[in-house]
Parts: sequence; C-alpha cells; structure tokens
Amino acid sequence: MMNDMHVTRDVVLDCSQAEALELLTDPGELAAWLGRPIDFDVSILDDHRVGFVWSDEGRELSSVEFTIEEVDGGTHLTVTETPLRASVAGGIRRFPVGANWDDRLVDLELLCMTRAAARV
Repeated sequence: MMNDMHVTRDVVLDCSQAEALELLTDPGELAAWLGRPIDFDVSILDDHRVGFVWSDEGRELSSVEFTIEEVDGGTHLTVTETPLRASVAGGIRRFPVGANWDDRLVDLELLCMTRAAARV
C-alpha cells in the first residue's frame, strides 16, 4: 500500500564530512540529537551513506538512510525514511514515517553550530 512512500529532508551542517559521519554513527552522538536511546544497529554503507532500520514502540518499521556530501560551508545531509510495511491501527497511522525529522535536523544543525562556535 504505502511501501513506495518515503520522506526526504535535507540540511547543510556546519561541520566536516568526517564530523557528520561521527554524529550519525556514534550511538551517544546519535542519541543526543535524535532525543532517544539508540536501540538499533547503524550500518555504514560507504563513505557517504549510513543506514538503519528504525523500529520502536508506537512507530512504524522503516528504513532510514543518511547521505552526506561535503559542500562549501559544511556538509550537506539528506535523510530518507521509507516504510518497510504498511501498518494501520484503527485506520489511523501512528507516528507516521517522517514524523519529527524537521525538529531532529534542527537539533543536529544547532549541535553542529554550537561546536563550530566553540572551535573558534
């Protein structure tokens, strides 16, 4: 049903590609800006892509992929979340795919800006 649906968000982070990769793969760093404990395995797909399957209480099972690319002024991050199966409870999707990415990416962006300011 909804398996071909995906949500994509992007942001330019004020950090290097290596720093961005650490923020996306280190469980402590990832938990800090996602705002929740990391109880899933993060896979480094290559130098530019990181992925994991997200499944926790009240949330649809989904695949999340981060793509990073160094650009002038920082690192361009794209997050794509895709449901792995349709799940409907009482006709209403709970915590739909893509919920809260805007807020989470703002948190990540602020974290990078704060660290960049501290380095100056």
